[in-house]
This record gives sequence, structure tokens and C-alpha cells, in this order.
Amino acid sequence: MPRHVFIEAGLASRAYEDVALPIGHGQTISRPSTVARMIEMIAAPIAPEARRTAKVLEVGTGCGYQAAVLAAVFGEVVSIERVRGLAEAARANLRQLRLGNLRLVFGDGRWARRAPRRSMRSSSPQPAKRSPRNCCCRCGCRRG
Repeated sequence: MPRHVFIEAGLASRAYEDVALPIGHGQTISRPSTVARMIEMIAAPIAPEARRTAKVLEVGTGCGYQAAVLAAVFGEVVSIERVRGLAEAARANLRQLRLGNLRLVFGDGRWARRAPRRSMRSSSPQPAKRSPRNCCCRCGCRRG
């Protein structure tokens, strides 16, 4: 996945280093090794032939990098972001890649309860009282 698409031009020379980089709004793009490990944890219990039809919910889109990687592995990805500036940046970043199996949503955890999924991946730092993390535990899907 072209990581340089998801970071500021001034940091492009560091795009492929295994480091977290700032993306604005006090957030960072995760290290590539962290993204790989998180996706590996989600994918492990799903048979390889079933991954292309599996549905994954990502909470905390950030710049969209991990959503794009998830879309390369799984059949359908819904990614939700509650910070408007990050949601807009992610939409602009991902538009360049034309990923037909990825849907971005600007909203909060209440929307996530209605999202169909086999697995869930969350970047949100703290679960709130009505967070999708808590919902995930009730619905029985796998959380990465």
C-alpha cells in the first residue's frame, strides 16, 4: 500500500520507515509493522479463502492507511471516524486509490452498532460508555 499517499508532503521521505508519523488533530499514522500485526490478528481465525468475502469494521479511520490495507485483504471494509478533519483527509487520501470495497463514515459509535461485520479493528484510544468496542463485545464478533 502506498503509505506516502497518507502523510504530509513534508514527511514523504519518511513514509516507508517503520515509525508512527503525525497526521494532524493530535493523531499519528501507525507504524507499518503495527498495522501488519493488527491485520494479522484479525485475519488469523478467518480461512484464507473466506477473507475476500469477510466484512470488517474499523473504528478510528485516521488518515485512512489501515482502512486501505484492510480493503486489500478483506471483502468489505467500513471505516468510521468521529473527527471531521480526519474523516475529510481520509476521504481525500483514499479517493486516489479507488477502493470499491471500502466505505468511509463520519460518525460515532452509535452508527457502528448497525454495521455488519465479521471482525472489528479499533484505533480509538479510550472506549466511551457507548463505544463500538463495548458493542463489539456484546455482538460476539472478533475484535483486533
